[in-house]
Amino acid sequence: MPYILECKNLWKWYPSPEGRLEVLRGVDLSISRGEFVAIVGASGVGKSTLLHILGLIDTQSDGEMYFDGNLFDNINANDTAFMRAQMVGFVFQFHHLLPEFTALENLLIPAMIAHKNGTKAKEHALNLLSELGVAERKNHFPAQLSGGEQQRIALARALINNPEILIADEPTGNLDSDNAHKFMQLATKMREKFELTIVLATHNIELAQYADRVLRLKNGKLMPEE
Repeated sequence: MPYILECKNLWKWYPSPEGRLEVLRGVDLSISRGEFVAIVGASGVGKSTLLHILGLIDTQSDGEMYFDGNLFDNINANDTAFMRAQMVGFVFQFHHLLPEFTALENLLIPAMIAHKNGTKAKEHALNLLSELGVAERKNHFPAQLSGGEQQRIALARALINNPEILIADEPTGNLDSDNAHKFMQLATKMREKFELTIVLATHNIELAQYADRVLRLKNGKLMPEE
């Protein structure tokens, strides 16, 4: 059975006055369907860069990317956007909720963009809010929500289009310890309910233990965490 996500000899570099700035240096990674992988490392080592490539937000400088065993290469921007919208959900350190819309409306916007049936999308959105314990906040605006509530809404939004992969980039970095653990517990619950594959980037080793496998990004390469 092919891996749902796989990269081989993945490189990412940027031009700089001092020459080529190499962030990723030959990363190899294989992730099975339904697996929860945590990538740890200090700030600035390239965790976000790697997750952005895995989530199709960015592209590698060299190397190969595979989705479900199929080489992802030379795909035009429209097809990339469609695949990203259908297959991947994102949660970032900052919730990025639109302040002028309610919690429920924030969930429905990605569904509308993906041309989902409006009635079914609303039903799914309400179910997600209930599962994540924020159903009573559906008509509240982001500024009226606590940090933990905002991030749970962001998690619900990431799941609204039924993605196969959840990319979580330091999703608890802006939360206190108690809310951080609550978020990870809810993400684990959603993984089981929706058979999600999760890739998490975090600098918090304790939170990384929720994953099946923990890898460390260091000097541009991945290695098992000791």
